[in-house]
Amino acid sequence: MRLWDFRSPAARLHEALDMLKKTTEGLQERWNDPAMEFLRTHYFTPLEGRVREAIEAISRLEEVFSEAAKECGESAHE
Repeated sequence: MRLWDFRSPAARLHEALDMLKKTTEGLQERWNDPAMEFLRTHYFTPLEGRVREAIEAISRLEEVFSEAAKECGESAHE
């Protein structure tokens, strides 16, 4: 029996990042001043990189858990 699910949370995280990017891009069309540049440079851009790193780490963790389950004789698709 599979006791973990990393794909669903990773997918939701990816969707949230996409939504943030779209919202930020729409906001930049109306709000284009030094304050917005500061937010983009110091918050949005670093956050995007960190979220992408987290999604990659979650994917690697999924692989590790699946391999461990196989080694323990469990199907990764249970």
